[in-house]
Amino acid sequence: MYFLGGLGLFLFGIRLLEDALVQLVGRSFKRFLKRHTGTPVKAVLAGTITTAIIRSSSMVTLLVMSFTGAGIIGLKSGLGIILGANLGTTVTGWIVSAVGFSFDLKALTLPFFALGGLMSMFSKSRLREGGHFLIGFSLMFLGLDFLKDAFAELSGKFDLSGWEGSPKIFFFLAGFGLTAIIQSSSASVAIYLSMLASGVVSLEQAIFLAIGSDLGTTVTALLGTINANAVRRKTGWGQFFMNVFQALLSIALFPLYVWFLQEVMGLHNPLYLLVAFQSLANIVLIIVMIPLLGWFTRFIDKKIKTGEVHLTGFLHEVQASEPFSACVALQNEALKFGKETLRLNESIVAETFQGSVLFEKYDRLKSYENEINQFVVLMQQSQMPEQRSKQLTALSSSIRDFAFCAKEMKDIRHNLEDLLNSSDDEKFRMFHLIRSLQNDYYKAVHAILKDPGTFQHTVNEYLSGMNRDITSKMQEVAMKLISNPKKHPSVNFSSLMNMIREIESSNISMLKAVENYLVSVSLSNSES
Repeated sequence: MYFLGGLGLFLFGIRLLEDALVQLVGRSFKRFLKRHTGTPVKAVLAGTITTAIIRSSSMVTLLVMSFTGAGIIGLKSGLGIILGANLGTTVTGWIVSAVGFSFDLKALTLPFFALGGLMSMFSKSRLREGGHFLIGFSLMFLGLDFLKDAFAELSGKFDLSGWEGSPKIFFFLAGFGLTAIIQSSSASVAIYLSMLASGVVSLEQAIFLAIGSDLGTTVTALLGTINANAVRRKTGWGQFFMNVFQALLSIALFPLYVWFLQEVMGLHNPLYLLVAFQSLANIVLIIVMIPLLGWFTRFIDKKIKTGEVHLTGFLHEVQASEPFSACVALQNEALKFGKETLRLNESIVAETFQGSVLFEKYDRLKSYENEINQFVVLMQQSQMPEQRSKQLTALSSSIRDFAFCAKEMKDIRHNLEDLLNSSDDEKFRMFHLIRSLQNDYYKAVHAILKDPGTFQHTVNEYLSGMNRDITSKMQEVAMKLISNPKKHPSVNFSSLMNMIREIESSNISMLKAVENYLVSVSLSNSES
């Protein structure tokens, strides 16, 4: 019972610690990853530092999956972060080995419990989360104290000398199985340290338990690849392959690692040797993998296939419940959707209509919009900061207005076709005027979307002025046609004016779409 109680306290303490740290440094952590993963070395350092702070390689891996899917970082940088995360997670082992077996843990944790309890009563979020952090820290070490007592009792009651002849693979598999079950390499290492300190296992046996544990921690990511999107599969399997390689290296180089730590580094305390072995194994993997990371990323990209077919380019790669990644992905998606709308409208005013193809393109755009809206609904169901909520509103409005813009142009396609195919020279010239004016308008929108910062404060005046000019010139030509019914007998006044209103309305919808997209960009930049 001491073992189960201690394990439960340790795991709950770790979870409370993780959750509090994510709330305390979550945004800073995300910004840190976004800015400092440009090269493999930077990505590894970022993964090491953030995991050392957050204490959970699994949590870092899940966030990396979201970030790569949203296009914040590439798969190569994501795999580099995971390499660093494997090293960063050994920090917990160092803390446990240095503190957990040198002090009276019950006496040590009581002041932290008291302070954490007081802080958690405050309404201010940072003080409250700081209190949760201290409580989690205390529970982790209190659980460790129960684990120590459990294994001390076990070693006194049972003759464990029979373990000496057990093959190393037995301990490797036991380490893999334990970590796969409890889903925490930190808890596994705490157990192995307790077993080692109590004499339940030898140093060599504890090391092989730890090697198996490093591979067992990949089970969390592999479970996340079931029915998952492409990037999640690639990230999960990438971590698995790297950890398999590390396990093979550790087993093959086991005598060399132990010799280096004992003879060169001068480490003889078995507890320190165990965690130092883990750290060294991860450092060697990093040294070997950094030059190969580009090749390895291409290998994962090529080998991990998915049968998914998505119209969205970014949304299916992220979790709607993770506001930061989801908003970045949605902003990228809105830009992609806007560009597709522009291409469709350019096709509508092109000289060769190919009507059936245009309708297929429009139907595809509507399906694309529906896929985006499904994701937006999921985002709206989750809690998010006010800044993210404003960004979501702006982006969903932008996508809706882009869709209106396309619909309004699609609806007057037959009017444009009538002008193009008319035997009346004035009507024919009117079509080419509309095509020229609209293409200029679309080029202006393309330029704004390409470089939002340049047009941030002038877009309304700029596009509104263009739209007024387009409407004025179309009305001028229309009035000439209408004023001379004998010369232009086939002109239908209501159809012509309706077409002009639809074009004007379409351009206004596009203006609103661009403005809302720029609002999102501005909100995003204000946090950078």
